[in-house]
Amino acid sequence: MTRYIGLDVHKRFVEYCILDAAGKKLSRGQVPCVRTTLETFATTILQPTDHIALEASTNTRASAHEIGGLSSLARYDLSCYNFF
Repeated sequence: MTRYIGLDVHKRFVEYCILDAAGKKLSRGQVPCVRTTLETFATTILQPTDHIALEASTNTRASAHEIGGLSSLARYDLSCYNFF
């Protein structure tokens, strides 16, 4: 099942929202912005068919680099968007 994951990265935490292909909210939460916690999030919550959207902000490039560099996230479609 294809799911869409929105990530809002802050200094201390990452908020996430998971939608199904029809746009129905499946899950929403927050995880600490710590490498080991993000690895756990990626390996326990994310699925190989997920598409991940990262909100564009002043630290998007650094966040995308860090998140994209996590070995457990390397297989996902990671896109950056500006919602404004």
